[in-house]
Amino acid sequence: MTTQRSEERPTTVVSRAQLRDVTDGAIRRALRAAARGAFDDELRSALDDACTAARDHGVPVEQLIILLKECWGELPKTQCVVRSEADVTIARVVTMCIRVYYAPFLENLDGVPSRGRS
Repeated sequence: MTTQRSEERPTTVVSRAQLRDVTDGAIRRALRAAARGAFDDELRSALDDACTAARDHGVPVEQLIILLKECWGELPKTQCVVRSEADVTIARVVTMCIRVYYAPFLENLDGVPSRGRS
């Protein structure tokens, strides 16, 4: 017997191209902010947009992280940055992405509002 969660994620399957279409602008905004060292509301807002689009299309956070890392490597500025510095920056972005992606689910568990969309 399977138990039903009160809030199930959509089960829509999207292709890699569709994922890029729905998240690309937000991901690029997020990564440009991170490349400038702007770990603030601008980055959070862009990640919130990307995570919301991903959740709305049933995309697991793991696929979003892969896309983040691919896009990160495509940014011209990141190709000139010292590798260890770039690794730390993208690690921070990935951590923030995971937190933003799951924030609505955590809000439902503990009753504490998250900063993201409800």
